Amino acid sequence: MTSAGVTGDLRAQVGARSLVVRRPHRIIFGRRHQAQDARPIGESFLAITSHETMSRRWFGVEDVELTAALDGQSEGVSLMVRAESEANPVRIWDGGDPVRLVPGGKYLAQNTVIFVGDLIEGRIWGARIEVTAARPLASTPRLAGHSSAASTLQPAELDLTPFASDVLLARYHRYYRHPPDFDPQPVGWADVAVILGLIDIRETSDRSALRRALKDPQDAVGKVKQQIEVLFPGWLPPSSETQKTFHDHLRTVLEMRGFFDPSRLRGFDARFPAALG
Repeated sequence: MTSAGVTGDLRAQVGARSLVVRRPHRIIFGRRHQAQDARPIGESFLAITSHETMSRRWFGVEDVELTAALDGQSEGVSLMVRAESEANPVRIWDGGDPVRLVPGGKYLAQNTVIFVGDLIEGRIWGARIEVTAARPLASTPRLAGHSSAASTLQPAELDLTPFASDVLLARYHRYYRHPPDFDPQPVGWADVAVILGLIDIRETSDRSALRRALKDPQDAVGKVKQQIEVLFPGWLPPSSETQKTFHDHLRTVLEMRGFFDPSRLRGFDARFPAALG
């Protein structure tokens, strides 16, 4: 594998911030800190948070060109993830169940768009990373919001209605609670309908009434899924949403958009106190 003589760009997105660099390059992610050590040529640092439990150098991602063993011909470009921290592992969402990478380990991605991160004290931290094999950019990396907007990657937006947002918060809010209220499973649809006041809890045993109450919420989530499939092709698995992988990936996309901001969760709790019951 080699990165020499290639064109294209390496893109990283952390929340609303993005970084686009010309390949070949390596991006290091970790804890925000004041003093930056001198970095080798072709390496950039992108802070994820200032959380003390996260290592300064948590993980690194670089582009690699795959070559055939026999004739050395290029077989395409991929992403290599390296766990830089001595203490913090990292997980990689690469189109299937998350792959856990132990400190010091490395992983060759199967897709050109991945999410790398992990839970830090009950919340997902990480970055969406993409590699392309064409369209070279200016060699100087820039962060979104700074000069030369043409060389930055603006984060793709989800057009969420207030109702769709409430449905998603009702469905996944327990994932972002601290123990003992933390629950990695999505809230059942019947409970979602009760939380949102769409049906009385005594009526949930009536399948017809429950089906009518859930039509709009399920349609809203279906429209969000369609948006994600357009903005992030191949990210959501084709499997039914009854499988855990689907929810992991959907939550990851929402987390990247800052959807589960603590202030939004507090506002949801205030409007729908049944969620805390």
